[in-house]
Amino acid sequence: MGLTVCPAAVVAVPVEVVWGNLVQWERWPKWRNDVQVECSEPEGPATVGQTIYFAGKVLGRTLHFSFKVEEVNPERYQLGLHTFTPLGLQGKAHISCTPIDATTCRVQYAETAIFPPGWWGWFLETCGAKTIAASIEDSLQRLKRASERQYQQAQTEGK
Repeated sequence: MGLTVCPAAVVAVPVEVVWGNLVQWERWPKWRNDVQVECSEPEGPATVGQTIYFAGKVLGRTLHFSFKVEEVNPERYQLGLHTFTPLGLQGKAHISCTPIDATTCRVQYAETAIFPPGWWGWFLETCGAKTIAASIEDSLQRLKRASERQYQQAQTEGK
C-alpha cells in the first residue's frame, strides 16, 4: 500500500539558498517550525548513510521519527531520504532543485508514503492519505516561503 505525491514550486531565490536549507539540518526548524532536530549521526550537513533524529508535535503529542539519507547529489541539487515514524508509516522522498536562472529555481518534492501491512496500514491510508498529501505540499510551501524570506533579508542587509 502506498501514496505518491509530487508537488513542485518555483522559488524566487538562487538554487543554492534552497539547497542549503535542505542539507543543513539545523535550518529545518526555520521552515518546518513543527519539528526539532534532536541529533544527526554523523553530525554535519547531509551525507549518504547519515541518520537524523527529529521530534515533532502531532495532535498535541511529541513523536520521534528519523530520516536516513540515501542520496546526496550537490552537483544536481538532489536529496533522497527514507523516513521512519513510530506509527509504522515510512516515506521515501526525492527532492530536486533545478536552477531556472540566477535568482529562481524549481523545487520538486516526490514523496511516496509506505503504509504498514494489515488493518493498521489500511486505517492509516484510508483515514490519513489526504492529510499526508496536504502535509507534503505544506512542507514544500514552507520551504519556499522561508527560502524567499531568507534571501530577501540577505539582500536587504547586503545593501
